Amino acid sequence: MLDNEGQTRAYTQLFRNGMVEAVMVLPHAGYGQAPPKLFASELAHRLLETVPLYIRRLESAEVSPPYIAMVSLIGVKGLALPGHYESPTVVDRDPVLLPELLWGEIPGSFVEALKPAFDAMWQAAGHPGWPGHEYEAAKKREPS
Repeated sequence: MLDNEGQTRAYTQLFRNGMVEAVMVLPHAGYGQAPPKLFASELAHRLLETVPLYIRRLESAEVSPPYIAMVSLIGVKGLALPGHYESPTVVDRDPVLLPELLWGEIPGSFVEALKPAFDAMWQAAGHPGWPGHEYEAAKKREPS
């Protein structure tokens, strides 16, 4: 995917062994301000949209479980996660390697299946986990 300036912002590659590599450059705001912001909510939303698509594609290509999902955040140290808790705090490390997710079968709920990674993403900025209101909203949007 190209942005307005012709720069690559995302790509997906399917390997013959069934591995999917997906890279996305997320927008962030506020460079030159203190602190710049990481829109973790947008990342969570995009993962909830794309991971099920990747799993369905693997299934249609007859790649059967188990499936492993791994998410890494690179270049995020010092970025704030705004708007979710009383005061924004900043990510304390780089890279942030979210926990590996192992699925022995296709998850019935991708919201539940991805929650450990989302919790770890917010915990990297000192929060207790994925904000409850976002979790509940994602569960309501998820197809049954």
